[in-house]
Amino acid sequence: MKLIQLNLNHCRAAQDLLSQTVRELGSEVAVLSEPYRVGSSRDWATDRSGKAVLWLCGADAPELRDTKAAEGFVRANIGGIWLYSCYLAPSLSLEAFGRILDELSSDLRGRSNVVVGGDFNAWAMEWGSSPTNARVRAELETFASLDVVLLNEG
Repeated sequence: MKLIQLNLNHCRAAQDLLSQTVRELGSEVAVLSEPYRVGSSRDWATDRSGKAVLWLCGADAPELRDTKAAEGFVRANIGGIWLYSCYLAPSLSLEAFGRILDELSSDLRGRSNVVVGGDFNAWAMEWGSSPTNARVRAELETFASLDVVLLNEG
């Protein structure tokens, strides 16, 4: 499955460029945060706020199955892969952030073939941010308890 992941920051131009980019790259699925707009077809799934999105953008992409719209994340099974899109706003309190991470980890537990993408608004010097914030510690502790590998490119 060819996947693209990014935060559109509610920008119309960014979303228009995304449509062109997925065609050029042949992407089948987009994991989005803060879209400008969300489609109304069954090719779209969102969290409760509409800020974490899964979009089946490829012509031959399998359908979204077993979707779950939660606070801060949406999940679906796409062709045997559990795909999660997450968006945790910077305005969330550390307590609310932790609550969402707890629900996410509960949903992840016991699943295999999992991809989690999104914007956690958690900053760490190891990822090129300064300073490191408390969210990173909570995020790392959550994912350490699961059988996942954390990848981050800045």
